[in-house]
Amino acid sequence: KKNSSSSVYYSSQNIDAITEEYMKKDKNKSKTWTRRFVEEVLMKKAWYFPGKDIIDGPQLSKAYAYYEHFTLVRHFNRDDEDQNSNTDARRSSLTGSVREYERSGPGELTKPTKLYSPFCAESSTLGEFGIGVATYFTKLRLLSLV
Repeated sequence: KKNSSSSVYYSSQNIDAITEEYMKKDKNKSKTWTRRFVEEVLMKKAWYFPGKDIIDGPQLSKAYAYYEHFTLVRHFNRDDEDQNSNTDARRSSLTGSVREYERSGPGELTKPTKLYSPFCAESSTLGEFGIGVATYFTKLRLLSLV
């Protein structure tokens, strides 16, 4: 594991152990709907997952945990802090106030993280990923109102 000012690098053994931990501790409400559907329905089907009976074979649950925690962009979850504070500064953008997110790194272990919501995040927050991403989700919001 090598730390720099903005990045953390993991060895393949570390990634494997971290992914295993996330696979076991992730609750259903923090998983994407596709991950829940695959784990609850499709993994039991031989046509979808032919290697399900192989001992020490590939694990779809582990692959989805890796995808959600290392590939998809996440932010630090401050919902617990917000419930304990007296301010309403963290309300959703749908209520008209600004919601600020602090982006986390891939595989963040020190604090709980949460996936970005393209419907609740401010356009300025989505602008961190490029002007095209911010424009796409702003347009998507506007078209969904029509």
